[in-house]
Amino acid sequence: LQNEKLVLGTYISAHPVTSYQTAFKQVGVIPITNCLIGETSICGCYIHKVKIIRTKKGEQMAFIQIGDDSKDVEAVAFPKVFSHSNGLLFSGNVCIFEGKLEERNDQEQFVIDRVYDYEEALSVLKTFVHVQIPEKMHNTVLLNKLKRLFTIYPGDAKVYLSYEKENRTILLNRSDWVNPTASFLQDLEKIIGKEHFQFSK
Repeated sequence: LQNEKLVLGTYISAHPVTSYQTAFKQVGVIPITNCLIGETSICGCYIHKVKIIRTKKGEQMAFIQIGDDSKDVEAVAFPKVFSHSNGLLFSGNVCIFEGKLEERNDQEQFVIDRVYDYEEALSVLKTFVHVQIPEKMHNTVLLNKLKRLFTIYPGDAKVYLSYEKENRTILLNRSDWVNPTASFLQDLEKIIGKEHFQFSK
């Protein structure tokens, strides 16, 4: 497969991540093309190439060419992330990347916050709360109420917000992830209504 990419610039066979799509959906993976600049995203990608360098302090970091069946992008793992993830970062591997797409020197770059294999991702990322904000309810008062609620129940469950008005969905930063206890879900229902959120565990 890698030779196909090198010689032809594309894959004749199915993209290496294609067989992982069902698993990716379980942990909230989105295509690279759906990532928004500056927003936390979770992507499932094939690693094309890894270039390891040392910083001025002598620490290792890496520039990584990653891609899914929507596009390829350069990613960067700074020293702290690289030291925790270097066992997964090798050419030909498929990993799940949590991070943010940024623009640097007019080029897109995915800044990695964490790297998972599938089993770890399933245990850490499978639980999520998806809040759908109807256009008629989209206002600052509601958003502030949600923000306060998320602050009261900090945890490891991902939080997605879907804005009907803007036709977009974002994954909140890890600092806004929640502990979806029964009390949290009751409070969320009071704020947004049961029909406007989904809880998956």
